[in-house]
Amino acid sequence: WDPKRDFAFGMLHAERLCHLMAEVEICKVLVKQARDFPERMELAETYLERVTPEVTYLYDEIMTTGDRLLKKLAEQE
Repeated sequence: WDPKRDFAFGMLHAERLCHLMAEVEICKVLVKQARDFPERMELAETYLERVTPEVTYLYDEIMTTGDRLLKKLAEQE
């Protein structure tokens, strides 16, 4: 994918990518807080356990969907 040539892929998956990146940043903050305040470790672990399947799904969705739609749109142009 070359974003300088065609940004359709990025636009198609922008919401998924933003959601995934937001979850990653939240996890980073929770882990940092857990290192600084050990009493928050359980919260960080619980959140990581709950968000891991969602983030994995978003990543898989980005990597495996959209080709057919993008090809169809390119043909229409």
